[in-house]
Amino acid sequence: MKKGILFLLVLAFSILLMEGFQCSSPEKTTAKLAIKSGEYLKAKTTIQKELAKNPKDVESLFILAEAHQNLGEYYEAGNVILEAEKNATRNEEKEQIKVFKANLATNCDEKSRYYYNNYLQSQNLKALDSSILLIETGLKLRPERPDFWMIKGLALENKRDTSGAIECYEKFSELMKPELLLAKQKKITLNMPMKEVLKKLEINPERTIPYIVESDTLHIDVIKYGMAPAFLYSIKTPKDKDFMLMGWDVAPPMTWIPQEILVPKEISIRPYLKLVLLYGLTNKLDKAIENINKIFILDPKNETAKDLLLNLYQIQGKTEDAIKYVVTLIEENPNNATYYSILGNLYLQIQDYAKAIDSYNKALKIDPNDLQAIRNLGPAYKNIFVLKQRKQKELRQNDPNIQEITPDMVETLKTSMRYFEKAVSMEEYKNDFDAIADLMEIYTALSENEKIDPLIKKLESLENTIPNDKKYDYYNRMVKIFDRLGNQERFNYYQEQFNKQYK
Repeated sequence: MKKGILFLLVLAFSILLMEGFQCSSPEKTTAKLAIKSGEYLKAKTTIQKELAKNPKDVESLFILAEAHQNLGEYYEAGNVILEAEKNATRNEEKEQIKVFKANLATNCDEKSRYYYNNYLQSQNLKALDSSILLIETGLKLRPERPDFWMIKGLALENKRDTSGAIECYEKFSELMKPELLLAKQKKITLNMPMKEVLKKLEINPERTIPYIVESDTLHIDVIKYGMAPAFLYSIKTPKDKDFMLMGWDVAPPMTWIPQEILVPKEISIRPYLKLVLLYGLTNKLDKAIENINKIFILDPKNETAKDLLLNLYQIQGKTEDAIKYVVTLIEENPNNATYYSILGNLYLQIQDYAKAIDSYNKALKIDPNDLQAIRNLGPAYKNIFVLKQRKQKELRQNDPNIQEITPDMVETLKTSMRYFEKAVSMEEYKNDFDAIADLMEIYTALSENEKIDPLIKKLESLENTIPNDKKYDYYNRMVKIFDRLGNQERFNYYQEQFNKQYK
């Protein structure tokens, strides 16, 4: 996608170059011909001679910037084109410079990402330094690009410059305020079907521009937002029934050329997540939560943000404070399933299972596909069953005629079973060994014996996929399962694997 736009920028730049700057000195003429024939080093050395005589000549500076860019010297090209911009007086010159800056900024972006990814693979610090230098050049040209600040922040984090990274992510957040405000006011979110987006905006696009990228189709819908233009970017993959919103841009800078504006852009929540983590590490809880709320505005179903919110309060031992805070969020946003789901998680942690179930059911009433509500209702009902079972045992100590398992308890366990079955049937939880093991225990308790063997096979098939930090829990559960089943051979095997986790 970006390469296609880059081609348009280069084409526009080439046309403007050929049409402008008609009167040239011999050095300029030689340098221009060298550029056209691909002799960029010759063009560079030739035009530098001209600039030695006339250092503020805009045409010469422009040619030198082009030579630098074609030689891959983006940092030098950036400095030279900015010098040309300071000295430009004619509209023709200013237009050429505007196109060149857009083209160079795009090149800096792509090359900076290339070096950053190279660093991630090789841990070569020179690649990281190159990435930072390139994106800083891009920021000189386009300081209003949020994604540039994100790239610089990521690079600085890897340089262990935490304060510098936070500054970059905060700059990203500042530049994203108009987009965040639109999302908050109109209740549009990432990955929302475009039909629903346009319904919430109560507007029809002035025009729609299509792009084809491999097997995907992208649309840019141009709308009016107040007095300013806004652009909605959506994508439809082969598996999608509708175009899904992937980003939006409110009132892009007037200094940008059309080709820059009409590039499909995806809004990233990564800088907000980074701010949550970095502020969390420095015990700035209010700042961390502020950024979690921004994530929920853009992506209400974001599971990572949910977990981070809980972890922030857990670290400080403030679960009750977390509950009070989430309740205030619900009061402000009564139709947000995410907040009910988070509240359910908090009640689950303090073992208030009845309130957890109530919260999860409210989440599902708003969003029947809320993942955490579906996943956690099974354990909540199972734990209620366990509490009732303990109470019955206590009662039977005084009166043996009291039932050990009441019909009400059986129904509670069956409800738990249904939610576990639904969870493990979903793509997100089909390999969740805890959920599968819990479901197997329920089948055993309810004498659903024909359903047990498939689950045992599934659990055993997961062994090689279990992450190292989960192997202790996995083998512990498998030991208990085969001990209960009386399978000595498999019990011995998993006991041996469990023991290895201590070494």
